[in-house]
Amino acid sequence: MKFDEKKKRIISSAMKIPGLYEEEELNYLFYIVYENKGRGVIIELGSLFGRSLYVLCEIGKGTDLSNFYDTFNNDSCYTKFHQIMKSVNYVVSIDYGFLPEDIFSKSLPMSEYDSGFRSIRKMSLKYPNLISIIGDSSSLSHLFLDSISILHIDADHSYKYLKKTMRNWWTKINVNGFVLFHDYGKYEVTNFVDNLIKQNKKVIQKIGLRKSLIALKKKHDSQLIF
Repeated sequence: MKFDEKKKRIISSAMKIPGLYEEEELNYLFYIVYENKGRGVIIELGSLFGRSLYVLCEIGKGTDLSNFYDTFNNDSCYTKFHQIMKSVNYVVSIDYGFLPEDIFSKSLPMSEYDSGFRSIRKMSLKYPNLISIIGDSSSLSHLFLDSISILHIDADHSYKYLKKTMRNWWTKINVNGFVLFHDYGKYEVTNFVDNLIKQNKKVIQKIGLRKSLIALKKKHDSQLIF
């Protein structure tokens, strides 16, 4: 299947899944992930109903990039999880889980989170290498080697969480790797990203913006300033 045909089919199917990602944003996500597959681990922090996760899974289907993880907090999964840590050709989707204390529980009823959780579980049946574990995505970087090509952040949108996330994950990202923030222009994401770029011009470069999906590139391994 040709690139444009494959992208159109995947994006069209993804848009049928409930979620906040817009079609233009999914197209940009598709392009970045497709162009960087095989260069390192691709990690998504925050899944909700799995609209963007579906795109990641479909890009890797039938290729070496076919080990997918939705890591939520279940120690029984960690043994299998660690068995493939030496590989760079996999995608990991880490989600905080659909719990009452979740930051979004005030804006969405629990029935919505239950539905989202079931959606991710169904995807794990379709994609055998998708593992679901509930956990705090900002604190699981210790599980990974420093081989991340793309870090996609779409979980807790608070300034505190974003700062903790970048502090913990930054050293795991490859030089020339990407950090993607969804919902730029909303919540506290805008202030955090703008300050991050302003204070770290020598190590972070803004690559592009589509709607509320902004892409940054890691230029070298210097420590971030917050």
